[in-house]
Amino acid sequence: MTRISGPQYKRSRNLIEIDITYLCNLHCLNCNRSVSQAPEEMHITVEQIQSFVADSIGRGHRWNRIRVLGGEPTLHPKFQEIIDVLLQYGEWNADCQIEVVTNGYGEKVQSVLKRLPQNIWIENSRKSN
Repeated sequence: MTRISGPQYKRSRNLIEIDITYLCNLHCLNCNRSVSQAPEEMHITVEQIQSFVADSIGRGHRWNRIRVLGGEPTLHPKFQEIIDVLLQYGEWNADCQIEVVTNGYGEKVQSVLKRLPQNIWIENSRKSN
């Protein structure tokens, strides 16, 4: 079928999604992140984000959008440090939209989201339970 109509999805060379953690504060039955089926406390490190940013700048790669997600990204123990590193990339490439994808559930998550700078886009699904 793909020979006739082409691939269903096209690879993007200027948009990236980074799963920083698989921790989540919910157990949604329709979760497409596999956090309840295969719970894992593995996190990406700040050093890995620093390496990604340094590599992107070193190659002159100008991302249009960097999406930070997970499970629930605000539960990453070094979430703010990761955002700070990505903001450094944003200073180099002012056209890049840095976005956090969140379920928005709970006081802890809401507290972290309120502290984000205004230039961080928040995609909040506003889950209630």
